[in-house]
Amino acid sequence: MINKNDEYLHEPKKTKDWTESFNINFVSKKNKVYGSVDFEFLFGKRKIQTHWVIIYNNTVYENSELVDFNGKFNAKKYGNSKFEYSIVTPLKSFRLSLKNESITAAISISGIYPIFDFPANIYDEELSDVKIPVKTWNKYEQRCKINGTLQIKSGENKGRKVNFDCFGQREHLWGNVSYDDLYARNRITVQFRDMSMNLSYQERNTVPESNGFISKRSGNIPIVNVEYESIHMDIKKAGIVSSEFSYKDAQDDVDLLVGKSLFSVAMPLTAAKKKKYFHFRTFAEFTIIGTNKKGYGVEEHLFYKDLPEPLESTD
Repeated sequence: MINKNDEYLHEPKKTKDWTESFNINFVSKKNKVYGSVDFEFLFGKRKIQTHWVIIYNNTVYENSELVDFNGKFNAKKYGNSKFEYSIVTPLKSFRLSLKNESITAAISISGIYPIFDFPANIYDEELSDVKIPVKTWNKYEQRCKINGTLQIKSGENKGRKVNFDCFGQREHLWGNVSYDDLYARNRITVQFRDMSMNLSYQERNTVPESNGFISKRSGNIPIVNVEYESIHMDIKKAGIVSSEFSYKDAQDDVDLLVGKSLFSVAMPLTAAKKKKYFHFRTFAEFTIIGTNKKGYGVEEHLFYKDLPEPLESTD
């Protein structure tokens, strides 16, 4: 069970795959603002690896840098003059401050739906067998209300000040996360008017693993199975065009989620991972086919370059 102390950092184990990371993402279609913020604590180096991307009016603003980590595991604030993350009230409210030479962003994050703590094990639905007998990581997510202000300092939109508000998602993960046998990882987060949805599908040594949840104000409904249907890529633009994933929830509802890209960006990879993987993050409009329910969100696709048919391509 997640408690207030879990909002802070956890004592790392001395293993090569240990990580602790945060992600916040949001899509404000009416304000033409899409955003995603990642930061990972590199405890051995006493650094924080930060990367954020904000798209406004079809212009990409992004920044990656190493920020000094002060070594305090119970601090309420981390960062520097260009990146700052603050825990205002654990489980309830947070702030982000982002700056580079082109843009300044001030973002308030308020948790509005119950937190979903990902389960200890992932099961094979047909064989009733445990695929991951001992979970080596911990992760929780929460639907949030996002309020922010952008100030554009240079480029095509120079001088503009943009206020935006929308729904978003925050994620906190810590533990051992290995890439050694990872073939593909697909993660989708969608915000609808009255709920959010998370789908996760990955393959390790060609063996599929999946999970997720539907979040409503009244509580969370686990998703027990996700299946990859298709991903389409624009070769010239090097981005994702569309995706289709089917899912089954704990109430035995089965449906198909279709994503249509609003904007797709290539994500940074370390030199070692760049040789093995493609990595895209896409801001998209989604439709649940069975109900025609529509929403907006973010999908992330990491897949092994040597897979025989990782996706379908279009010109």
